Amino acid sequence: MLMGDGEERNRLEELVKKKEIDGNVHFLGKRDDVPQLLASMDICVLPSLSEGLSNALLEYMQPESR
Repeated sequence: MLMGDGEERNRLEELVKKKEIDGNVHFLGKRDDVPQLLASMDICVLPSLSEGLSNALLEYMQPESR
């Protein structure tokens, strides 16, 4: 599941189709229920090249979201 929108979304959607993994990747867009979605996940990936410790990572680590 990929949450959020941004300038890379179209490119990522095309890449997912090209690699034929579109049945395994879900683009959810902007969401208001992120804590509930995070609680349902086993792993979290933060693909940032510039953030040292982002809010998204801290939110994932919250006990109530796990």
